[in-house]
Amino acid sequence: MKEINKNKRKIYLYIFSLFNVFQMDKFEIESCKKWIEDNNFHIIALQVPDEDLDKIQDLIDLLTSSIQIENIEFYLVGDGCSPCCNDILNAQYCQAQGLIHFGHSCLASSADDNQQTIPIFYVFYQQPLP
Repeated sequence: MKEINKNKRKIYLYIFSLFNVFQMDKFEIESCKKWIEDNNFHIIALQVPDEDLDKIQDLIDLLTSSIQIENIEFYLVGDGCSPCCNDILNAQYCQAQGLIHFGHSCLASSADDNQQTIPIFYVFYQQPLP
């Protein structure tokens, strides 16, 4: 009986891990990793929509474990503006070298010519066609 329960638990954990992997696909981890490594960033601001805040720790864990840069830091930004606008101000406050914006974006520039800007990488969630 205990052996059956162990097997059920293994199957459950396997299904759960598959679900979690599929759920994280929309964050395009490999593209983010490449952008961070290509630019040799050590401090990155992440901006995610409210509906994905529960996945932020998994996102940071995946990025941290896959990136080959030591002493990398991630900061969550986005509470100072509309979700579609880039939170440049808070990213600069964190001294981020780059901002990764997940989800819908209006692509509007909030910085004027005299203000320092940082590179932005957009990850637009892919939507299935109807």
